Amino acid sequence: MISKRRANLKARAVRAGAKSAADFVLFEHLDEQRTAMRTSARACEGEADEVAQTMFRIYDLLLKYGRFFEPAPRPKKYKSGDRHQCYGNSLDLVIAHDELSYCEGYVVIENIPVPMEHGWCMTEQGSLVDVTLKKPVIPLAYFGVVFNSLYAATRDLPALESVLIENAEPAIWRPWS
Repeated sequence: MISKRRANLKARAVRAGAKSAADFVLFEHLDEQRTAMRTSARACEGEADEVAQTMFRIYDLLLKYGRFFEPAPRPKKYKSGDRHQCYGNSLDLVIAHDELSYCEGYVVIENIPVPMEHGWCMTEQGSLVDVTLKKPVIPLAYFGVVFNSLYAATRDLPALESVLIENAEPAIWRPWS
């Protein structure tokens, strides 16, 4: 029998666009991390408490405002970027291409058991553009938020951290349907 909490979590994942088993696993992982950070923040004091609070808020914002993106091959018109430079690659791309929006969140990659923080872009039609991950890496699921690209381009940190540090409103994120 499925618990009420698990059913609620699955319903929230579906509302965010979850379709595949990898999507549901990623959403559940983010929810577990959020819960762990809340517990950690309550148990700690001082600097550790602030770190846990910040991480809790990042997971909370992602789970409230995030959505799933369908993995897709990189369109040939966008040049691939440097490995391990997803935020910079994606910001450079949105600056050079007005039709793209900047996204941050997590990606699940085949044969890697832990979701990774990641940055990518999205077209006006809603298609994902990732110029950082290359073969033989196979992304299975993307989950994140779409930012106002101008906001993201003017920050030194990953934009999710900037939102929290500046106490910015989620209004700087582009809405999705």
